[in-house]
Amino acid sequence: MEIEAKFTIPDEETYLRLQQAGQLAGFKLSPAQIKEVHDSYLDTDGFAIRKAGYYCRAREYNGSRLVTLKQLEGAQGAVHKREEFEVSLAGDEPPALWPDGPARDLMLQVTDNEPIIKLFDFRQVRVVRCISSPGERTVAELSLDEVRLQVNEKEQVYFELEAELLPEGTEHDLAMIQDCLEREWALTPESRSKFERAFALIQSGEAILPSINTPATQPSTVNADAVTLPALGEAAAAVQPHPRKPPRKPGLKINDTMAEGARKTLYFHFKRMVFHEPGTRLGQDIEELHDMRVATRRMRAAIWVFGEYVDKDEIKPFAKDLRRVGRTLGAVRDLDVFRQKTDRYLDTLPQPQQNGLQPLLAVLEGKHQKTREQLLDFLDSDRYVRFKKRFAAFLKKPGAAALPACSRRGAPLPQRIRHVLPVVLYQQLAAVRAFEELLQGPDLPLERLHRLRIAFKGLRYALEFFREVLGRDAGKLIEVIKKLQDHLGDLQDAVVTCGIVQEFLSRGTWGHGGSAVKSAGCKPVIAPGVASYLAARQAELLLLLEQFPGIWEDFNKQEFVKHIASLVAPL
Repeated sequence: MEIEAKFTIPDEETYLRLQQAGQLAGFKLSPAQIKEVHDSYLDTDGFAIRKAGYYCRAREYNGSRLVTLKQLEGAQGAVHKREEFEVSLAGDEPPALWPDGPARDLMLQVTDNEPIIKLFDFRQVRVVRCISSPGERTVAELSLDEVRLQVNEKEQVYFELEAELLPEGTEHDLAMIQDCLEREWALTPESRSKFERAFALIQSGEAILPSINTPATQPSTVNADAVTLPALGEAAAAVQPHPRKPPRKPGLKINDTMAEGARKTLYFHFKRMVFHEPGTRLGQDIEELHDMRVATRRMRAAIWVFGEYVDKDEIKPFAKDLRRVGRTLGAVRDLDVFRQKTDRYLDTLPQPQQNGLQPLLAVLEGKHQKTREQLLDFLDSDRYVRFKKRFAAFLKKPGAAALPACSRRGAPLPQRIRHVLPVVLYQQLAAVRAFEELLQGPDLPLERLHRLRIAFKGLRYALEFFREVLGRDAGKLIEVIKKLQDHLGDLQDAVVTCGIVQEFLSRGTWGHGGSAVKSAGCKPVIAPGVASYLAARQAELLLLLEQFPGIWEDFNKQEFVKHIASLVAPL
């Protein structure tokens, strides 16, 4: 018997505050964990399961498939009490092949051996917190869901809370939690399940209809037989709950102070970091981790670019945590990039030669798995959870980290974006142009080019951060810089890859994770295919070095400086 209280959360602000709350009705809330949930809802062609008063959900969970049959029973206020029958399966087996038990018996009874089909998929990211009593009983599990339902061009977004009673909890505990959520948080009881909302949306094709939660023996407000399966399938394909996307722009204004510009910029990229965290945890699309890492890099760069105009003592603790987040994400991202570029090389080889890199790829896979585990442990850590909570609270306060408007002698200090921005841009430009005399002649040191790439990042980020107040022409300069920065990035990747492959051929592994004693046990690897890959990457490195002077010359022209001047002149 599942017993839970379900509520609609009125807005995003309340949803975020619930993620950060320390207690409910005197019960302690554990740190939040984010889970990616993928559900499929099943029935027969004639909706036999629903007509019998149940719905069937298949949830992909830790590599297995958990199928649940739940009653469609009316709720009493916020509290849902319903029978549920579960069975864990290895794959997509028909009910006749399920293990013996109540779930199989009920399924066979209500479907009468009719084929089972998938009605629709439902994905959501769930924030989960445990609710514990002062006596350390874990009484319930709190789930905070942001749900995005879309059918064709119609969309509904809502926030929902579920508090499910656990074996150590009592209905009195749940009643106390329910009362707190209604009285102190002003949440509205929700009588419908997510299945019912989605089904009603699909049936209407326009909006959520009144509850279809009626017993099978009573007339239903929605005629399931009227929904043809082709129409259901087409609409269901668009049901994709997802966290709300962050805004497209930070919202800087020309008269903002630099401190306020820093806060807006940091908050913009903080939201992007959090948005891509669920996909990073899931690990199915490496671009999710890449985007999360980019967001942390942008925040670190913003602290650098705005650094002279914010209170460094207030920012410093967050900068330290951001470095730690960036390093942890970077350990996985670097291996992702290494694998991507290796796969591109493999695609150029004849099929018989593609196995030549297996010794290298085997070690790479082991390192990738280990760094992924370390990343997930870090994202689940109390330290990371506390960092997000503290940083979010800090970034929500207008005027955070602002410096005094006047000096001790009463003289006004430059602080408005329109006053300070020309200085900021010319400082970043000067940092790049300082390399001019060091980039002449043959045999350029690779470390010098790496430092130049970092200087270019500062200039590019400064233009990107202030793009809203600089106008469209800033985009043209950003593209010029990006071309040179990408070239230097490819060059640095080739340098790193050559180092890794050389170390692998010498020791059978790479990195600095072992002691000298452990390293002594490593042996050279005889792998002609890997040696050929090293030669190919070295040739690529030489080509990039040969091409660099021409690309630098395209950038280092007086026209670029004039473009910078034209951007800041209207300020």
